[in-house]
Amino acid sequence: MLHHNIFVGDVNNQVHSFTRTLLKHQEQYVPCHSYTVKPLDQPWFGYQCRMAADEKSRSCRLYSRHPTWSYTNKDCYRHACAAMLQVQQWA
Repeated sequence: MLHHNIFVGDVNNQVHSFTRTLLKHQEQYVPCHSYTVKPLDQPWFGYQCRMAADEKSRSCRLYSRHPTWSYTNKDCYRHACAAMLQVQQWA
């Protein structure tokens, strides 16, 4: 969304204002993440596999620490396992 006061003044001021506005909107609306490849990862093991594996590991740790908390932890772990299996089949 451009504002009416961006294009006021000389050309250098206009470029600076436009660039500043564009970068502000880029930071706000463009998703970004960094992904570091681990040395032991297989070539097919990409970002989605890493996220699914991390979620499965987190759910497993939570379930093993508190196995008696109703069925919430167990359900989260089962869901994470199913999601990991689905991502692996996709890869």
